[in-house]
Amino acid sequence: MKISKTLKLTLLLLFVMSGAGTASAYFAYHMGSQALQGVSQPENNPTKKLGDKSKKSTKPTEFKPIDEKTILIRVYDHTHKKNKAAESKNKTRIKK
Repeated sequence: MKISKTLKLTLLLLFVMSGAGTASAYFAYHMGSQALQGVSQPENNPTKKLGDKSKKSTKPTEFKPIDEKTILIRVYDHTHKKNKAAESKNKTRIKK
């Protein structure tokens, strides 16, 4: 039985690509394990803190809608306060 040249090249390419994939996977695993070498899991479970329901009241409270205008004013003041603080820092740096 004679194997054609195209089949040989296809099989060669398949083996080379699988070898390259294996080498890449090994390299990525090795680099990842080195990167995480100094990292450890937290000793306590943070989800247990979320499950503590003894402090919360179970009474339903009345719904009190908030005025949209006050929210927009607060957001506007907050964003412009940050922008003004950044501008004043830049001005003091330029003056020096």
